[in-house]
Amino acid sequence: MTKGVLHISESVHAFVTRLKITKNFAQLTRPNGSPVWINGPAVSPIRVPLPNEYIAGVNTVVFAGSLSQGVTECLVAATSAIGGALAVWA
Repeated sequence: MTKGVLHISESVHAFVTRLKITKNFAQLTRPNGSPVWINGPAVSPIRVPLPNEYIAGVNTVVFAGSLSQGVTECLVAATSAIGGALAVWA
């Protein structure tokens, strides 16, 4: 698989709806307030951040392949949004 940025001319929600893959994705929030769409089946563990690992406001760290993304949602909310069988580190 090649890594890169996918530029689309429609909203992410419209794109995943058109492809009928909405159930695979969760919309979470980056620390700067912008949305990030996470492919649930690609997620390995999620956990709370370690002390001084991320900036203030990051409540959960999501790992998907080589991506690690800090999000503002609490661990319970992020786990619920992503769904599925995830390994959760508390």
